[in-house]
Amino acid sequence: MKKIIKFGLMATVLAAFAFAGCKNDDEIINNDDDSQYKIDSVNREIERVGKGFPDGVFDNISPADKSTSVNVFDKPQVFFNVPINTTIEVDDSRNGLYGIYRVSIAEFTIVKADGTKVDGDYTLSDDNLTCVFNIKEPYENGASYKVDVKVRFEKEVAIKYYTVKDERYGYEYLTSDRAWQIIKDNDGNEYIKEITTEFTAGNRPLSFNPKHILYSYPADRQRNFLPKETNLAYMIFDFDYSYLLNEYKAKGYEQKIRITPFGGETTTLDFTYTTATNGCGGGEIDYSFAGIHFNNNVIYHLAIVNIAKDSSHIDASVPYEIYAIDFRTSSYNTFPEKMGNISYSESGFALQVTGTVYQLIWNFEDLSEVVESFDLCDYNYDQQTNCLLRLNLDYDNCQWYKEKIAPLIYENEDVLSIAGNYTPPTTNVYTIGAADDYLLSDEEVETGVFAKHKGTGAFACNASKYINIDFRELTDILINAKERNKGAEMLIRTDNLPNMINGSYPMKIEYTLPGKNIVTSKYVCDLKLND
Repeated sequence: MKKIIKFGLMATVLAAFAFAGCKNDDEIINNDDDSQYKIDSVNREIERVGKGFPDGVFDNISPADKSTSVNVFDKPQVFFNVPINTTIEVDDSRNGLYGIYRVSIAEFTIVKADGTKVDGDYTLSDDNLTCVFNIKEPYENGASYKVDVKVRFEKEVAIKYYTVKDERYGYEYLTSDRAWQIIKDNDGNEYIKEITTEFTAGNRPLSFNPKHILYSYPADRQRNFLPKETNLAYMIFDFDYSYLLNEYKAKGYEQKIRITPFGGETTTLDFTYTTATNGCGGGEIDYSFAGIHFNNNVIYHLAIVNIAKDSSHIDASVPYEIYAIDFRTSSYNTFPEKMGNISYSESGFALQVTGTVYQLIWNFEDLSEVVESFDLCDYNYDQQTNCLLRLNLDYDNCQWYKEKIAPLIYENEDVLSIAGNYTPPTTNVYTIGAADDYLLSDEEVETGVFAKHKGTGAFACNASKYINIDFRELTDILINAKERNKGAEMLIRTDNLPNMINGSYPMKIEYTLPGKNIVTSKYVCDLKLND
């Protein structure tokens, strides 16, 4: 990540932490480009400003040092006072401090007491102030661990100077190729700051934690499970739970999936578990509903269970269910069947967001005998990657896009030759709202009775909003470009995004299995805008 931050006087403080800490105030640290920074002046600047980073680059680390009974799923985290991998421009020439710096992670390791390294990798938060080590499997029962985090400091330096002529204005200017240079101390070693912590883990649980399930189908408390949409069923975890299905598996027991309709008979299914082989680790349970008959409008209980092979030797200490969910089958069998029974207004209306940017709205209603619309498993605006519905404007069949937008932006080769690749937005283009946009309640699960709700709502097309973001961004790029062409001039001279016109704005809906990105069916709503 690259970001320039100008601090003025505070930038002096920010540069200081790279050199303060292990040297005396009257010592001088030389980096490889012979720049000198006096520690005493740095400390005086910190004292004069009265804030900054007098404690160094690190803020804190977790788990806390000498902690015991640490949750076996707790990922080590280190918190920083300064953003990592972020360029920092220091401009305080009167104090002899100028340059572009960054702090980067040199090492982030977890080691068991016997010296074995824990497998995993680390990721930074969006603000680059927190770094998390993603362990791939839970800590071992009662084991001791040590976490060690080291950071290095770098300065951007010129490695080659040369003269460039500006073709547009005809003058020449001096520029350079630049590279990052690691800052070293007087002994020629990398200037490293370090933080460590040691802790002892607790015990691994004997059941799955729902918080560690990234994706599942069916999902817990799903209201509209479509029985004939697909036979695929699964759970995807962010931790490797193979211990629970292998070495922690109770002797004399086998593990199965059992599915039971409310008040009905249980069906037993086999499943497979696979450990993730890439990324941050994890695992996946897969099973199939092939051959299973689901009744519509029924609430089902599904559980992973321990079943004694010999019923005469049941161990009371072995939990029966190690994970369980409840879901309701829809009144429809497939997604196209459901959409075919939803009535929506073909002619929508436009709400002005700003200028020539509009949100288009179409109302819909489920007119079936058993009213249902969409739940949070179908669509959740805040967690779209975990939803079943992918909604997008069908650009190929949208008159406004083909006539007004594509030639100006996304198919304007002159513009793209300067700005790089731009494609029409495919996320947040549509939103969906409904009266029953929630999940099964505890009362519904306990009684087996599904409460009827008014199945009305609205489709909302936000394509104009997100296309306008690209339009403004491209305009800024082209204005600052050294060279322009005919297509670029055409876009620059367009003050606002082309207004929406009467015509077709078809919505393409893909029923997609979350976490797998498998599209099981598609449906297109032929929505229109007429003044």
